[in-house]
Amino acid sequence: MPSDLDVTGDHLDARTSEWYLATRLGERLAAHGEPPTALGDDGVSDELAALRDTFPYSEDETFAAVLRGHGLTPEGFARLFRETADEVCGRFKRPPVWLSRLDGFPWGSDPGASAASRTLGVWSPEADPERQRISQLLRFVRPLVDRGVETMATGVRAVVRAFGAPVDADRLCALLARTWPRRAMTRLVLRVLILELNIARLRGRLPGADGAERFAAFASWLSDPGRALTIWRRYPTLLRECGALVDAWVTARLESCEHLCADWDAIGRGDLADISFDVGDSHRGGRSVGIVTFQGGEKIVYKPRSLRVDEHFQTLLAWANDEGFEPGFPTLELVCRDDHGWSEFVTPSACSDTGQVERFYRRHGGYLALAHALRATDLHFENVIAAGESPYLVDLEALFGAELRRSEGAADEVTSRLVMSTVLATGLLPNPVVRLGDADQVPTDLSGISYRPGQLTPGQVPTWADPATDTMRIVHRRMRTGESRNAPNLAGETVRPADHVEDIVAGFTLMYRMVEGRKSALAGPGGLLERFRDDSVRRVLEATETYSSFLWDSYHPNLLRNAVDRDQYLDRTFARFGSHHAGAAVAASERRQLADGDVPLFTSSVDGRGLLGGDGTVIDDALETTGLRAVRERVLGFSPTDMRHQQWVITSAFACTAVESLDASWPVHTVTGAAHAVSRESLVARARRIGDTLVTTAVRTADDIGWLGISPSGPLAWRLAPTSSGMYSGAAGIAFFLLHLGLVTGAASYTETAADVARSLARRARRLRHLPAPPAGVPALGLTGEVDCGMYFAAHWAAATGDFDLLAELTADVVPRLDRAVVDAAEPDLVDGLAGVLLGLSAVQAVLPSDSVADLATRCADALVRAGRPQDAGVGWNSQVAGDRPLCGMAHGASGVALALSRWSAVMGTSRYDETVQDAFRYEGSLLAPGVPGWPDLRPGAAEGTTMTAWCHGAPGIGIARSVPAARGEHPTAVAALADLGIALDATAAHYADRSAITVRNLSLCHGELGNLEFLLTASHSLDNGRGRALAERLIHAICVTLDEHGPICGVPEGLSTPGLMTGVAGIGYGLLRLAEPERTPVVLSFEPPRLRRRWPG
Repeated sequence: MPSDLDVTGDHLDARTSEWYLATRLGERLAAHGEPPTALGDDGVSDELAALRDTFPYSEDETFAAVLRGHGLTPEGFARLFRETADEVCGRFKRPPVWLSRLDGFPWGSDPGASAASRTLGVWSPEADPERQRISQLLRFVRPLVDRGVETMATGVRAVVRAFGAPVDADRLCALLARTWPRRAMTRLVLRVLILELNIARLRGRLPGADGAERFAAFASWLSDPGRALTIWRRYPTLLRECGALVDAWVTARLESCEHLCADWDAIGRGDLADISFDVGDSHRGGRSVGIVTFQGGEKIVYKPRSLRVDEHFQTLLAWANDEGFEPGFPTLELVCRDDHGWSEFVTPSACSDTGQVERFYRRHGGYLALAHALRATDLHFENVIAAGESPYLVDLEALFGAELRRSEGAADEVTSRLVMSTVLATGLLPNPVVRLGDADQVPTDLSGISYRPGQLTPGQVPTWADPATDTMRIVHRRMRTGESRNAPNLAGETVRPADHVEDIVAGFTLMYRMVEGRKSALAGPGGLLERFRDDSVRRVLEATETYSSFLWDSYHPNLLRNAVDRDQYLDRTFARFGSHHAGAAVAASERRQLADGDVPLFTSSVDGRGLLGGDGTVIDDALETTGLRAVRERVLGFSPTDMRHQQWVITSAFACTAVESLDASWPVHTVTGAAHAVSRESLVARARRIGDTLVTTAVRTADDIGWLGISPSGPLAWRLAPTSSGMYSGAAGIAFFLLHLGLVTGAASYTETAADVARSLARRARRLRHLPAPPAGVPALGLTGEVDCGMYFAAHWAAATGDFDLLAELTADVVPRLDRAVVDAAEPDLVDGLAGVLLGLSAVQAVLPSDSVADLATRCADALVRAGRPQDAGVGWNSQVAGDRPLCGMAHGASGVALALSRWSAVMGTSRYDETVQDAFRYEGSLLAPGVPGWPDLRPGAAEGTTMTAWCHGAPGIGIARSVPAARGEHPTAVAALADLGIALDATAAHYADRSAITVRNLSLCHGELGNLEFLLTASHSLDNGRGRALAERLIHAICVTLDEHGPICGVPEGLSTPGLMTGVAGIGYGLLRLAEPERTPVVLSFEPPRLRRRWPG
């Protein structure tokens, strides 16, 4: 071992000053008023400057909140971080309680404690050989665990005697002892021990012929008391946290033992066979759900909380059965106590026939309607069990949802309301998530109905590499998710819920109408909802995954040498909830719970507005309204219109999960017959119907506006979620259509809605100014980007209305932000990267010229040139969507980059980028194959040699990209562009070669018929081509017939309605406007700058 591992004895001495570094900042202040020694002014200034440069103290509001909490000045706060171990120790007249309990603790073998652990089987081998080898490191904590086991066993025997329960005390001791917190303890100590292992390896102090032998030697040395204590002294905070974990475990197990003995007459089923507590997360001092198994095989579930809300939900199910819901719901047997309860154990089982499967999903639809009515959340896959033809909801603590009350003047954002107002909020429906930056872009769905095992976890999780060797280390990667109990099984196969959407919708509709028709029986005076009034429910303020990750990071070795370092990390909680009325109190409670190693828990009364933290903190007036009032308003608001909206949400959510081939997911309609002239008035009327729908379906608050829509979240991955701020499928794109619809029709409702979006985008821009980086999971740049905040729309808004406020905000707030983002941007393409940014900046510069915009746009253009990768012919650009070869086409390929450079060149009157544009054309030209109409689709998964006819990945988009440089007359770039325009027209005409009919799959701009039509009209104008005009007339007829007969078929799974511009109804409406008023509406697919040249008056 390293020579600096000083072997000094086998007993812990509380007088050793290093242990006092485990005291937290607040405890040090409580022990002594002012620091015992004062630093010089220079030292204080340097320390304070260093603290203020480090998150979270770099945030002014957070730092002020921390100072207020401790009653300190900045200088006094800085002094605390400079104290030595001796100085901290000098603050205390006597050891803190946690340390005094360890004073004189024998770190060697304690015969009594060790004997108890051996008798009770605490250290029995792990079933997994690899885990067993790794568990050798837990010898380090064995003395602490052994003492805890002995204390727990003594307490259990006393409890059994006190209650006189017919329970074998020795058997109960053994069962509870084996539930010691092995995983939590491993999480605490593993990184420190791996660090020490690697230090020993690098110093050559480990004997052994290979890595496994050297690991075993290190693990053996951990049994040496002196060496173990030396490591503990290096990481005194680790000792404190491990001791606290064991103490909390003892307390929680003794409490569960008391509940078991006190309730035995109600729950006893014979002799005990097993007890486990590895179900769910730990809250409130290590308390967690347990499962008790009896010798006869029966099981019962223990929950360390009141089950009154679960009991009243069973009453509601019985009411639904009595009112005629078919098939009826089964109910659970419960034993309810004030602070805990026992629930019938649901054993997963398979269905025997398809009829049972259909009834299973009809019940799920009924649950969905009830959960929506009760404003339920958090019904993920772990809270659903499939037992034959019946799904069971087994954790109902998150009913009667209510939002945190906002501070006066804080923006009321619409995002949460868009979700909370729909069945999506329950957690039962599919909600696949793709984390930005994941190379595989594989979505993860953890929902209650559609979860399947074997998915990749949503984010990277810590695991180990080279386990049980001397090179063992922690790595982070996405892991496979575990088995599930939520889905029905038939004939050995898991049933796909997407195949039973009709059954789910049928059950939902039946229950929805039942609630709608019996509002008074539920929500009226004395109604069933009254029974929930005094129940306690959970308020989920953050995902458990986020809390768990935060806890893991707080146990980094660098944070365990001095508790104030971990304090600083935990103070990050004060950067949250800043816009909420009780935000500081919530953050303080959250922080205390995390400091104690718990996943934070907050509860409230169904009829109360206060919160109770898991640490016992009472937070008054924290909620906007009571859960009971919110649920009453929800039930009273049930209506046929809302039901149809919820049905759309259900259908859309499942459609997003069923995509194996997007093209195959669209409905196919064939339009025959001769083309008929379509009047301007009829085109505008169709666009107005779409505009009216967008205006009425928008969700508004006093400060924000938004829609719920379907948008891409990865290759063949789609998600139903609140719209982003971007142009592609977000609010800016929708507003772009409404702006021009208002200009064409003169109707104020469209322009006013667009104005609401403009104000919302300006507020988002101001918020972005203060963020250190784009929020996790939010696209940074391009048409889908949040950072861009709709610059292209803002330019058109300013030019059309003379309102330059939004454009000024973007120039002031977003342009500097983009300046930082451009440096690190990895994506060059139009949809997700720099080309999209450059197109927005080009439009801004055309309306509001400025040096800052010009400088940034030039940096973007230069970065695009540098990002080009020479090919056998010309230049291509790699992107996240591409495989081994750069793509061609508009969305993610060379054409999109060429279009952006061409637009910027046109705005600035420069030829600086001509060579790169021509190289892009040459690369795409090199991909053309004899006899194949158009350019190949090179995306991963596309068959070799196939083509696509669409704006995004095909000839129409490539042709539109050529239309901008084609306008340059005899310039060499224009000549090449015109030649490619002809090739693109031929390829598009070949797609519609059947002169007797036109096949319509979807009407979208991105990959539908209206995008293709825009190209035909553009090419006909540029080439003066009669063939293109004739084909365009046929396509216009087919589009209008399809729209009138089947509605606006969008470019999303199953052609469902979605609001966005490029794939949704806003784009369909805009395409109709282009046909009706081509001179007044710009070509959005080539990102034409504003035609109404209102310039900044200043």
